Amino acid sequence: AEYHSYGGPPGSAGYWYDVTEELVLPDATVRKKGEKTDKSNTFIILYHEAFHQYIHYSAGKLSPHSWFNEGYGDFFSGADISGGKVKKIGPNPWRVATIKSAVEKRKHVPLVDIIRYEQRDYYRNAGLCYAEGWSIIYFLNTSREAQRHEVWSQILPTYFETLKSAWAEQLLRLEGEGKAEDETALLAARKEARDAAVDAAFEGVDLWELQKAWMDFVMEIPDPKERR
Repeated sequence: AEYHSYGGPPGSAGYWYDVTEELVLPDATVRKKGEKTDKSNTFIILYHEAFHQYIHYSAGKLSPHSWFNEGYGDFFSGADISGGKVKKIGPNPWRVATIKSAVEKRKHVPLVDIIRYEQRDYYRNAGLCYAEGWSIIYFLNTSREAQRHEVWSQILPTYFETLKSAWAEQLLRLEGEGKAEDETALLAARKEARDAAVDAAFEGVDLWELQKAWMDFVMEIPDPKERR
């Protein structure tokens, strides 16, 4: 209740607000009599929102496509940190069951579509899209097949580097045209930078081949909740 009264959007678990430079989240600690206190949900939220803080500045205050932005937030939510160091990054326990069920029933969003979803499209089916975005990032970062593939292994770094360079070019153009403060022009420029990034990242990629490998990978992800 306190989190939502402070501004937490309905249905959200936390948020990064760039205007006030705040990470806002509730204490999601689970306390049950006779059982060990479980703080894992609090850290899942914290690591996710902290990624948004990082990407806000590193990408020049431009939000990437949601599959990249939300997917990476959830990816780092799976971090196992000990002694101030990341020991490993495992599956996000909030997302595994959802995406496995969707893939099994063929209810997932085709990769050819989700990689170009703007935030409004992503949020129309947020539960599924968050899980799918996470699984795409998890696949590209942890699958041996993806990491050893000459083209697939470059998708994520190419997207990020192109996003930053394309956005820098757009800002220079807008400044030269005297539209640096024009919100309509900025909105269009942001989309152009995102489009350039996804075009570059998936150039030469057979999306149906990639989707088949991703689907096979998803079905083999162990669900952390089943081991509890």
